[in-house]
Amino acid sequence: MWNCPNNSIRGSQLKTFAEILDLTIAFPDSPTRFGYNSANIIDFALINNFNFPFNINSIAELSSDHNPVILNFSLLPPIHHDNSRAVTTCWSAFKNNLKTTLKFLTIKALRIPLCSKIKLNFSPPQFAPPTNLPLNQSQTRNTPTLQTTFIISFETKTETKKKYNNTLNPIDKQNYYRLQEKLKKNLKKISQENWNNKLESLNTRDNSLWQCQRFFRKKRSNIPSLTSSSGVANSDDQKANILASTLQNNFSENKRPGDGRHPIDQEITNTLNNFFDNHPLIPISPTEPDEILNYIKSLKNNKAPGSDLITNKMVKNFQLKLL
Repeated sequence: MWNCPNNSIRGSQLKTFAEILDLTIAFPDSPTRFGYNSANIIDFALINNFNFPFNINSIAELSSDHNPVILNFSLLPPIHHDNSRAVTTCWSAFKNNLKTTLKFLTIKALRIPLCSKIKLNFSPPQFAPPTNLPLNQSQTRNTPTLQTTFIISFETKTETKKKYNNTLNPIDKQNYYRLQEKLKKNLKKISQENWNNKLESLNTRDNSLWQCQRFFRKKRSNIPSLTSSSGVANSDDQKANILASTLQNNFSENKRPGDGRHPIDQEITNTLNNFFDNHPLIPISPTEPDEILNYIKSLKNNKAPGSDLITNKMVKNFQLKLL
C-alpha cells in the first residue's frame, strides 16, 4: 500500500487501522532507508480530512542510510482541470442561433364546434423547430475519437458476417472469426491507450492521484445473481446482457400500428367521443402565453428528454417568439 517490498504484522495492523478510519497514507516514491541488499519505505504520514494538495519526497542528500523526508502541504485550493468528456453549452449562442434558424411552418388551423363528433388523426405537429441545430452549433464537445482502423475493421467484420449468413461459405466464416479476433485486439489496444493516458494525467497537485487510489482501495460488494425471464445470471457477462436488454426494453419508444386498430387508439377514441357527447356548458378558455411561461419555469433540468431530444434546459432558453 506504501510500496514496501515485504508485509509485516505491524504493517497489516496499520493498513487495517487506516481503512477503518478512512485515512490517507502519504508516502514517497523512492525508498527512505537503505540496508544490506535491501531498500524500504519506513517514513510516511497518515492524513485525515485534508482536501488540499500535498507532496512527499525522499531527499538523498545526506551520507546516512536513512534519508530525510519532506512533506509539503499547500493551503491553496486544488487546480481544476476540465473533464475531457464534458459538454459545455453557451446558451447565449444557443438563443442567437435559434433566433436565426427558427422558421414557422404552415399551420392549418382546424376550427370545429366543440359539440360535434370528430375523428382525430394522431400525427406529429407541423411546427417543428430545428432546436438540435442551434444546440450543436453552441456546444463544445471534447470526446475521444476511435482510430480509423478500428472503425474500418468493425464495418468490415459486420459485412463479412452478413456475407457468411447469406452464403454459409466456410471461407467467409473463417474470415469473420479472423476479423473478430483482430477487432478484439484493436479494442483492447485502444482501451489500454486510454488507460495509459488517464494514468499519465494523474498528479498530486489537483488530488486526482489520491482520488484514483482511494477509488481502488474501497471494497465493493459483488452484484448478486440476477433473475429474469430468460433464467438466472451468475457470470458478469450474463448479468451485463440482462441489464442491457432490460434497459433497452424499458427505454425504447412504444411503437404501434398507425391504422387506429390498437386498443390504446380505440380507448382514446371512445374517451373523446364521450367528451364531445357530454361537453361542458361553460366554454374552455384558451391557454395564455403566461400560463405556458410559468409552467416552463417550474420544469426540472435533470429530466431526460423525449424522442425529439429537446431537454428542459433548452426549453427554458427558447425565444419568446417560439414560446
